[in-house]
Amino acid sequence: MLNRLYQIIGGIAGISLVLVLINRDKILTEALMWITSILFLVLVAAVHGMLAHSLKPKQKSSLIFYPVLMGILYGLMAAVYFFLLMPFITS
Repeated sequence: MLNRLYQIIGGIAGISLVLVLINRDKILTEALMWITSILFLVLVAAVHGMLAHSLKPKQKSSLIFYPVLMGILYGLMAAVYFFLLMPFITS
């Protein structure tokens, strides 16, 4: 149930982010930075929630894989934000 909720929230955040980026000329730069940051935060949280609820508690506690996976995920999402999204917004 929660996994489905995270999928819906992530989908809404992703669609909203695309719509905001398409209409970025109509939004002030400072407001655009805040809006995209918050939407991207919600998108990352939804992806984290989907991954966290797909693993069993026994798998999370016994493996080093879960923290490493989350670290790699946040690193990739941060790289996407800083190297793809931010230059697109500021240009």
